Amino acid sequence: MAHKYIDTSGTEWSPLPASFNALPRRMQVFFGASFFIGVATGIHLYLRSKRNIGRTESAEWKAETKRLMSQWPREAAGPVELNPIRRLRYGEPKV
Repeated sequence: MAHKYIDTSGTEWSPLPASFNALPRRMQVFFGASFFIGVATGIHLYLRSKRNIGRTESAEWKAETKRLMSQWPREAAGPVELNPIRRLRYGEPKV
């Protein structure tokens, strides 16, 4: 009669429930990665909600920037045509 020995080396220990270990290895990797991505996203969103607004993101700064941009002198030509097919102007005489 063969004796069964208890493995005390800790190699069979797992912090996951036995039902999770029954899943295929690919699913374990997928769910593990999804879990850690979810945790990282949650931490990021929490820290983002608690951050201080920078001095260039305040309402006064934005209003002053808008006011200065409207007073900025503009020197520009007409609109730029980015579509090369329309720019060829088929049917019109070339100058």
